[in-house]
Amino acid sequence: MSLTSFPSNQRMLLEGAFAAALAVADPKRIVPEYLAKIFPSGMEPKGRCLIVGAGKASASMATALEAYAKQHWPMISLDGVVLTRYGHASPTHYIKIVEAGHPVPDQAGMNSAAEILKLVNQLGSGDTLIALVSGGGSSLLTLPQPDITIADMRKTTEALLHSGAPIEEMNVVRKHLSAILGGNLARAALARGARVEAFLISDVTGDDPADIASGPCAPDYSSYIDALQILEKYGLNTPAVWDEILKKDGSVQHLDQKGNKIFYNRIKDALR
Repeated sequence: MSLTSFPSNQRMLLEGAFAAALAVADPKRIVPEYLAKIFPSGMEPKGRCLIVGAGKASASMATALEAYAKQHWPMISLDGVVLTRYGHASPTHYIKIVEAGHPVPDQAGMNSAAEILKLVNQLGSGDTLIALVSGGGSSLLTLPQPDITIADMRKTTEALLHSGAPIEEMNVVRKHLSAILGGNLARAALARGARVEAFLISDVTGDDPADIASGPCAPDYSSYIDALQILEKYGLNTPAVWDEILKKDGSVQHLDQKGNKIFYNRIKDALR
């Protein structure tokens, strides 16, 4: 049924509701709004300001952030890397935008995810990391643990996509095989004394930060055994190396309780 089949008053109502829903998640509107809240006048980022991100809306978020910074942070130098899916790039001057594979990861995404983690590991005390994260970030921000190849990642992602598993279960598996998801991105920055602010646009029911793009900046309370049980539940035949990694510490959480304490309370599920 198309909108033209509705009476004009109902059509106007539906079109208005649709426009309002889009406006709520429009990076041009919400990114400046929340930047102003998190970095009020006089509290702008200090030191190096690194911008990273991944997701279908992340490039648009980067464009909006640059526009805000040009007006409000003229003395602050920005740099960074943001990943988005092919065909979703947005113009930027200082932040590199990379298009990569989604929903199945590819080498371009893996290479850029490695570059992002390398940049984060160069941060120091007093620096700021701003992560721009939206739906689709799990496959775009693919950086497997050692011994896992991009071919392994593609094979298992395709199997998960065809299994009927909900996104939350898919992400439990992916984050336990990743060097950057499941909170590892934020942990790397926080361990070096940097400030972390995560801006999230949610496309998952419940808006749990750990589920949005597999939570690169959110504590993860699932375990390796959870990931194994999901693979068994759907009868997925994954590469043998995955079994070894998943079974190496099946009783320990990916981020244990002690590790989770380094997360700032101010990491926000701000944009949703």
